[in-house]
Amino acid sequence: MAGGGDLYDGNTNIISPVDFPVDLFLVQMIIIVLSCRLMALLLRYLKQPAVIAEVITGIILGPSVLGNIPGYMTYIFPPSSIVTLNVVANWGLILFMFMVGLELDPGLLKSDWKRSITVSASGLITPFCLGLLSSLAIYRTIVDQSKVSYASFILFVGVAMSITAFPVLARILTETKLITTRLGSLAMSAAAVDDVTAWCLLALVVALARASNPLHFLYTVLALVAFIVFALFVLRPLLKRVARYGNSREGMDFNMVVFILILVLVCSFYTDII
Repeated sequence: MAGGGDLYDGNTNIISPVDFPVDLFLVQMIIIVLSCRLMALLLRYLKQPAVIAEVITGIILGPSVLGNIPGYMTYIFPPSSIVTLNVVANWGLILFMFMVGLELDPGLLKSDWKRSITVSASGLITPFCLGLLSSLAIYRTIVDQSKVSYASFILFVGVAMSITAFPVLARILTETKLITTRLGSLAMSAAAVDDVTAWCLLALVVALARASNPLHFLYTVLALVAFIVFALFVLRPLLKRVARYGNSREGMDFNMVVFILILVLVCSFYTDII
């Protein structure tokens, strides 16, 4: 295997597989997948979805718990390997969110848009106010007030408390088979509105905190609007033609699959940079 290593160096010395990037990654994946599955089996008795087990497993495998064991983070999860894990994790997240989008019914989203905004507003305002209240005590006791302004800190905490863990919500709805129901569509659309609003507010807070680029918030909003317009008036008609082409041929060929995958990657890249 490219990038791998033999157990012996040709002499009498045994070489550890974790000394090679590919072997280290494989060892990490074995530990992560096996641990997540075992935790999911345990939490199944508590009626908890698998994504909750994965979150708990991530905390246990990280520096908070097992990281206290001497040499654990150095040999099993060294800092140089975290970049690779992040890339693979984000690649999986991109594909998962794409599959979630395929299962959502746009008709349900259109019919419940007023209710979605109402639910989104309540889900945004309540944690935002609670975050503002809690940030008062945190700022006075923990934060270095000479480096962080009061206004920037309380706004940051309030916005951070308002952001929905959108992929986690999607995992829970998918696992409980609620993603295609009216309730699931309402939850997803409300969470989407929450996330868009909260991330725009976060861009505003960052711009205010840095004070060097006050147009950062305006750039984020305009870039988001441009993407929505492009998706509605360019991507949507294009994908309809692709769907009709696939239906006429009783399925999509390999070139169409590659074309859609490239579109997913391009959209992911654009939304990441904004």
